[in-house]
Amino acid sequence: MAKKAKPGDRVTNLTESKDIIRNAVPRIVNLKKQRKELNAEIAAEREKVNGAGISKQALDHAIRIKEMDPDDRQHFDESYAIARDAIGLPQSRSLFDFLGSADDAEEEAKAKKPLSGPEALAAARAGFEGGSTAPDAVN
Repeated sequence: MAKKAKPGDRVTNLTESKDIIRNAVPRIVNLKKQRKELNAEIAAEREKVNGAGISKQALDHAIRIKEMDPDDRQHFDESYAIARDAIGLPQSRSLFDFLGSADDAEEEAKAKKPLSGPEALAAARAGFEGGSTAPDAVN
């Protein structure tokens, strides 16, 4: 009885080689089919994100960083910031300043609306109790 070949073993018997091929081909075909289906699902998810206004390249970059070991990610983030600064491309102080949502817009509209009556009195008291006599300066 011939011994069963293991991965990495060199098979010299032609019959064994053919058996290995016959057993491997259906599995390879099935795996390729699964890969094709998974690739289609991944593409659909990437399209959803792209439809929300995020570039596919940015998504791929974020996924690569997310998959990093936390220590490697920390080193990457620090190195990336240094490299950008070195070539004159410093990162924005707040990357999310431009990403206002509908909730943010609604809150801004409320904040810009002048207060009157009890609301004005409550706001004045809150400002006085908090030690602030003037609105915070915007940097």
